[in-house]
Amino acid sequence: MDSIGKIIAILNENQVLIRSDEPLVAGEEVAVFDRISTEPLSVSGIPYLDFPKGRLKITSLQHPGVYLANRFVVSTERVPRSSLGSNAFLSLLGEQEIKSYSAKFDEAANMQIATDRTIRVDDHVSK
Repeated sequence: MDSIGKIIAILNENQVLIRSDEPLVAGEEVAVFDRISTEPLSVSGIPYLDFPKGRLKITSLQHPGVYLANRFVVSTERVPRSSLGSNAFLSLLGEQEIKSYSAKFDEAANMQIATDRTIRVDDHVSK
């Protein structure tokens, strides 16, 4: 991903400030990502990997090159537990998010590179 800027402040539970090298427009969405470098990657000839964390919507220009951005709600599919079976205990727990993976990986080759989707100051921003 091409980094055009970084998160410079987390203002509250919904808003951040972004410093961008490129002009941004109110209403435009930007991607936030983490750039990770590790020794195993370097040995493999890969200087870094970019891991997406989420998307933000630009609200306004605050100062030259500094933008206010908001997070927004995206829908997720939830299945009522009652449809998963007749177990009374499960029905008390409400809904469950169903995850299905598209592939199985070889655990022996796993590099154990930790990632999470929490946006932090200094995370990169891309269009």
